[in-house]
Amino acid sequence: YSCNKKVEEKFSNLQTRGHKLTIDNFGTGNASLKYLKVNRFDIVILDGFLTLDIESNEVNRDIIQSICELGESLGFDVIAEHVETETQKNLLSELGCSYFQGFYCSPPIDKADFIRFYTAHNLLEP
Repeated sequence: YSCNKKVEEKFSNLQTRGHKLTIDNFGTGNASLKYLKVNRFDIVILDGFLTLDIESNEVNRDIIQSICELGESLGFDVIAEHVETETQKNLLSELGCSYFQGFYCSPPIDKADFIRFYTAHNLLEP
């Protein structure tokens, strides 16, 4: 959280140069609304505690939907962490999440596998 004009200027300069600013673990103690008030972020990553029980927890669904609506209003994308099933992914998508990370998308991979994948898909030069 920054009220420091120099930090805000540096963030703005990074964005002007094409870098994306991201808040990770949004929805927990230190990553909260106060960051959104002061800085313009491009991406907000929802903390996994919100998504883990989304199928059974209506309150978490309401919170996620509100964050997604806020993202639409303020111009940031929302990434949901800990997405492990198609049902979770579909619910999160209906609530407005733009992107997903977790075992449903891919298990963790090591550096060599990452490079092979990106090279095979012409996304990274060998």
